[in-house]
Formats: sequence, C-alpha cells, structure tokens
Amino acid sequence: MGTRVRKNVKIYNRNYFILAILVAFLIAWMIILLSVGPENIVKRLGITNSYMLIFLVAAFGGISSVTAFSFYTVLSTLAIGGLNPLLLGLIGGIGVTFGDSIFFYLGKKGNKVIKNSKAIIKIFNTFAKKVPSWLMPLVIFLYAAFVPLPNDIMMVSLGLARYPFKFTFLPILIGNMLSVMIIAYLIGYSSERFF
Repeated sequence: MGTRVRKNVKIYNRNYFILAILVAFLIAWMIILLSVGPENIVKRLGITNSYMLIFLVAAFGGISSVTAFSFYTVLSTLAIGGLNPLLLGLIGGIGVTFGDSIFFYLGKKGNKVIKNSKAIIKIFNTFAKKVPSWLMPLVIFLYAAFVPLPNDIMMVSLGLARYPFKFTFLPILIGNMLSVMIIAYLIGYSSERFF
C-alpha cells in the first residue's frame, strides 16, 4: 500500500511540475508580448522567418493537446503582428497536418503495443459501419476544421483501426488549414477592432 501511495504522489507532483512550467511559459510569453509587442516581434523575426516559425511550431508544438497552447500563442502573436491570415492558415495547416500524420503513424504501429487497441478498433469499426464510406472523409474534415479539440485522439484511432491514410490526408489537411485560417482571421480582426 505504501508503494502505491508513493507512486501516486510522484505522478501528482510531476503533473504539478508540468503545469507550473506551462504557466511560467505563458506568463513569460505575456510579459514579452506586453513589453515588446507583436508587431515588433514580427519585425525582428522577419516575415519569412515568421512563416517558418509557424510551420515548425505547428508541426511540433501543436502535435498534442499538452503542447497545443504554444502553437496558438505563436499563431496569435503573428496574426496580431500583421501577418497574412491566409498564409498563416496554409502554412500552419500544413504543419499541424504533419504532426497529425505522426499520430496516425503511431496509431497504426501502436496496435501491437496498446493493450486496449482491439476495443478501440471495435468502437471505430462500429462507427465506420454506420457512416457511409463516402461520408467518412467529410466527418474527418468537419472534426479537423470545426471541433476545438486536438486531432491526436482521432488520428490515433484512425491509425489503430487501419483506416487508409490516403482517405485521411486531404480532409485533415484542408480542415487544419481552414481551422488555422479562421483562428488567424478572428484574432487579427479582433485585435484591429478592439485594441
């Protein structure tokens, strides 16, 4: 019993440590934004480097629900800084799709490792049988574009269920591009309108 309690305390402390780091990062980023300003950040980075930054942060920072806040923080900064929301959407969407593809691949290879993969596959297949095959790409697109949750759970599930990537790639890419574009436009518009 004592070992289990110590293990739970370790997990609990680790979770608080991660939360503290995330909060510290967010506070530091807010201080930088307030002291330097988004326009100056974009000016210092340069436009080309700013678009490269959004791609890299989207691909690796937006890769999971734990690190997604870094992507949205950088996207907000660049949108307020005056970058083109259309280009932010296109480049950021490609980056997010790259990260989502990694989760798809992990799901595809992970069914050997994940103990409950048979249950996930069964749930997905039950859902997939109820949805016509032509409708599944639309469901993937709508989820990626309009559901305000990370795509990693969906992509792992699709990979575990061995759903063909060729039917996943285009809907997830277009959905991610649209989602990032909408967010960039809303942030850019609201910053001009209200600040």
